[in-house]
Amino acid sequence: MRSSARHAYSETAPAVAETAEVTDLVRHGLRRFQMGDFEQAARIFTALVGGAPHLALSWNHHAMALINLGRHEDAASALRHSVEIDPTQAQAWNSLAAALAQLGQFAEAEAACRAALAVGGETGPTWQILAMARTAQDDFPAAAEAFARAVELDGPSASGCANLGAALLKCGRFAEADAALADAVAFEDSTPPIAEAKRLSGLIASALAGAPDAPQDTPDDHFKTALLLLDAGGERAAAVRVAEAWVAREPVPVEARHLRDALLARPVDRQPADMVAQRFDAVAEGFDEHLLDKLGYDGPAQLTVLLAACGEPKGAFDILDLGCGTGLCAEAVTPFARRLAGVDLSGGMLAKARERGLYQSLDQCDLKDALAAPGQCWDMIVAFDTFPYLGALEETFAAVAKVLRGDGWFAFSTEYAEGDGFLLRGNGRFAHSPAYVAGLAAGRFEIVSQHTAVLRREGGRAVNGAYYLLRMRSDA
Repeated sequence: MRSSARHAYSETAPAVAETAEVTDLVRHGLRRFQMGDFEQAARIFTALVGGAPHLALSWNHHAMALINLGRHEDAASALRHSVEIDPTQAQAWNSLAAALAQLGQFAEAEAACRAALAVGGETGPTWQILAMARTAQDDFPAAAEAFARAVELDGPSASGCANLGAALLKCGRFAEADAALADAVAFEDSTPPIAEAKRLSGLIASALAGAPDAPQDTPDDHFKTALLLLDAGGERAAAVRVAEAWVAREPVPVEARHLRDALLARPVDRQPADMVAQRFDAVAEGFDEHLLDKLGYDGPAQLTVLLAACGEPKGAFDILDLGCGTGLCAEAVTPFARRLAGVDLSGGMLAKARERGLYQSLDQCDLKDALAAPGQCWDMIVAFDTFPYLGALEETFAAVAKVLRGDGWFAFSTEYAEGDGFLLRGNGRFAHSPAYVAGLAAGRFEIVSQHTAVLRREGGRAVNGAYYLLRMRSDA
């Protein structure tokens, strides 16, 4: 529910008396800008900064033309020049923050917003940009605070109230979110996405009241989002009620039953394979950007750290990548590989892995079938972000031990859990404790390296991962 607007030239920039030539360039450039001829305006303002680079106004004009051309990186550079010359320009800091947010440089955008607030006082647009930057970093409590301040300063609007409501939902402040979204829907310019957000919020509110209001046309995504938000917000009983209402539909979605069982802490061995395949087929396009940029997934870097204990890579290993997905780990293991094979349940993910050109073979199959394939032996097996979809790992470890050559390597990650076993979280993913992994390794593998670190973000919270490098015992 982001709002967007064409960037217009601001008359608040400081006027500076200069030569007639500079004045003519400014007038000519602004005329072309106001006509919508941003290409010509940019060329004129390029000449302006060449002739008067000491004027902040020159860089401001140039930046506004570049922003309207979508050249945000060049615009940010121009605006940095401007605020270096005159750091008291609130509007220039605002424009810099917006350009940096467009580039995905959210921490820098926040810093620019803070500078704008310091020199220009509080304005709704500044808080709005700050809220968007915080949302992009999954800092939803801070985003809600910023959206609320923007609404307070500028007055309520459809987009302002909707953005506030969405952030409040992510914070688990469900009653406040429902009220904000009701305000958003009340505006004549409210859009279908805003109405859908209010519908989701209504489902959550009714579940909290005791009986989910879920008409037959309620989308599956609403059920899933509602129960995950409720569970993350500490409302497990209401989340179960949503899950039960979802399971009661015909035909029963496989994912509904799995998440219901997860919320009820029922014993489940693994996520259903067909559910995993369908889910990842649906998100294969754009998956890497979402996982790496939005969720901050750090698996490939952590794998590189583990593999340092394997010695100098010599390209001599036959390597199997279990649950390879789009092939994010391929680059880390390729220096060690004579042959690199990948398997995954999702054909869509395998298509993306194939585009990397680093695998000698890619097969769509379950990892248990890949490990049971006759005549296969491996020097290294990798399973990164794969075990969160499996619960009990006894059979997997036994199968890996059978197909690894003597002194073979086994590198994998888990979501970290306390205790001595594994657990199924309310979001349907499994977490495994180091004690459980140690028990699986005993008698078969030596644990060469083991550490914990943040695996990714989820709902604005850090999810801790555990990373392991095991080696086959010579006496196994």
